[in-house]
Amino acid sequence: MPNRTYLEISYEINVFNVLLFLASNKGKLSLPNGEKPLLVTMAAAVVEYLVPGSGESVLFLGGHFFSENTRSFNGRVEQAFEQTGVKMNPALLEVLKGFLKVEWEHDHGESWWESGLKGCLGELQRGLGGTFCLTVPFVEKAKAALETSLDSGTAQHCTQIGATMRAFIDRAREQSLIE
Repeated sequence: MPNRTYLEISYEINVFNVLLFLASNKGKLSLPNGEKPLLVTMAAAVVEYLVPGSGESVLFLGGHFFSENTRSFNGRVEQAFEQTGVKMNPALLEVLKGFLKVEWEHDHGESWWESGLKGCLGELQRGLGGTFCLTVPFVEKAKAALETSLDSGTAQHCTQIGATMRAFIDRAREQSLIE
């Protein structure tokens, strides 16, 4: 998304923070550390919310041989956005699409994947593996964003997606797909 405005970036960060806040049961539970486990569980939750019964396949693709399956992963996510009957404001749809798009980068003979979550993770990403808990200031900021910065429809969608993300985090841990 080139040339985004301050308001667009602020909205994106608010949605990201609110989703983590809700997926952590309002800051009470830990979250998986790192871009991949957050991406995979968020994608599974969004797909499940948009097309009920479809999230498990995204969790499986993301948990097994992710690097080899990014095209299939992107395809399942894009298909859910196309098939959904959920009415969502266009700004939220674009933010979620941006978060969940996986792209390959290449430089000096090296290759790696990145998602739209990378820019939002910032200080939350600490090392590799394990879990992390949201800080009190983060929780307070996310709670305020949920209550005052997001319209009621967006807040409702985020509430459902966040709760579903929590369920997928727990399921991914049970299946040893994440720590």
